[in-house]
Amino acid sequence: MLSTIIGLGILIIFLMIIPFVLGIPWTQTGIVKGRVISAGYSYLMGFFVMLALFELFMFPSAIFVIPFNYISIVYSVAIVFGVIGTLIYSNRKKIIKEMLEGEKIKWSINEILFCAIFVGLLLIQLYYALFYSRTYMADDGYVAFSSAALSDNYINTTDFYSGLYIPHDASWLSRVIQSYNYFPAYLSFISGIKPVVIAHTVIYVFVVILAYTVYLVLAYQIFESRENILLFLIFVSLLYIFGYHSHYSITFRLLGPNSEGKAILAVVLSPFMLCIMKKVIEEGYRGIIGIQILVLSITSCCLTLGGVYTMVAVLLSMVIIAALKNKSIKVILYLLWGGFVPAFFASLYVYYRFRWG
Repeated sequence: MLSTIIGLGILIIFLMIIPFVLGIPWTQTGIVKGRVISAGYSYLMGFFVMLALFELFMFPSAIFVIPFNYISIVYSVAIVFGVIGTLIYSNRKKIIKEMLEGEKIKWSINEILFCAIFVGLLLIQLYYALFYSRTYMADDGYVAFSSAALSDNYINTTDFYSGLYIPHDASWLSRVIQSYNYFPAYLSFISGIKPVVIAHTVIYVFVVILAYTVYLVLAYQIFESRENILLFLIFVSLLYIFGYHSHYSITFRLLGPNSEGKAILAVVLSPFMLCIMKKVIEEGYRGIIGIQILVLSITSCCLTLGGVYTMVAVLLSMVIIAALKNKSIKVILYLLWGGFVPAFFASLYVYYRFRWG
């Protein structure tokens, strides 16, 4: 019992606190302003940084057959140094002080009522995510891949159905590119909690929180009135709760198998890209935003193979609109920032398809 409590404490620190810290410097991009919105933006961007680093560590480790526990330790050390470096940088730039000394919020009666309704709806979804999560084969794959990685101490070396060695063909590569398949294994490695509990309980709840954080950030960019922001969140909650549900519908993703990488891509990362797109269309090219898009492009590849072309499609739309709006072709540089990693993985996958079938 004590070990479980300690493990859950580690997961809370890793999934709730560390992302917020790692994302603090990104609030200085100018995409968002204000204490509440900056905190949400920091939390989201920090999580995407963590997944991008996970991809950069796990993909080479699979290619060069490095033991999973070794690379997990190195990744953990990198996260620790990242947190320390971020805190030092943020303290010197007085970023944290600015966030803590943000504007004071005065609530009207309507705002309090709308907030209470939204919190109630959110708690309903969190309850169902915690106690009534539903699974199916694609979703259970995350448990199987992670359990195999912990058992073999290598990434994708043994078929978890037959126990046979997996040849390094195109199918193998597609699983390796989607390193999020093994994120529950890493969380299990640091916490001691079984991958099945992490994938079907912890991450279910975590993704719901991530999703509504990005919707909060998006709402702040769309609406000026706090009442409208809260009404937007209420509407989105009702859409998810009472939408047309199937295993493949977007509306199902916050009540069903949302531990999948494609679910995070659909309900978190893609809406987050809209927040950045708005700033790009307004101002054109900025190097710091280019670096941010690079991080998100790596994350999209980490989540699902579909993220390879999804990121490119979003970038093309953003660049075309921004070029027309600002009458400048410099925004094409965003395609280099956000496109070269997906292009690399796509080219590698095509090579494996022709070479190994």
